[in-house]
Amino acid sequence: MKHARYMFFVWMLVGGCLGGLAMTTPTERKAILESGEAILNANNEVLAKQIEQAVPPFAYQISQRQLKKRVPKQRDLTDKEILEEVADALQPTGVMTKGNKKYLLFDENELEEGDVLKINIQGRIYRVKVAKIDNSAYTLQLNTTTYAQPLVELQSNKIRFDNP
Repeated sequence: MKHARYMFFVWMLVGGCLGGLAMTTPTERKAILESGEAILNANNEVLAKQIEQAVPPFAYQISQRQLKKRVPKQRDLTDKEILEEVADALQPTGVMTKGNKKYLLFDENELEEGDVLKINIQGRIYRVKVAKIDNSAYTLQLNTTTYAQPLVELQSNKIRFDNP
């Protein structure tokens, strides 16, 4: 046990002595600080010009010519492409008939046959009409172009009720 205490004491002594080598005297410290101040306060015109002309490393400018090359020009979509995009976005959950009116059902909303949707695609607003609704599909109309989208039919034989 005495041997362990002795080794610990020697280790602390050696560490203290070696640690003392990294310390400087007050006069040495003062000389180091004065040389640092001299460098910082130097009247160096070349250095001053470089500092004035320095550009932040992450700031850069793109010329308009480069910008035009990078941004692809948007082409105008055809009426059929617009109708396909709208039909893909609409996800009706079913069809309902009230009297002689037919409705497309969504989670909380419904669209009646003949309703007009205002759709914004690429910054342009289009008026898409729900032209026809039947039990198997619905038809959208934009200008004179129509697009029929079949309804997804749920089949009860594919639903398993025994899963918790």
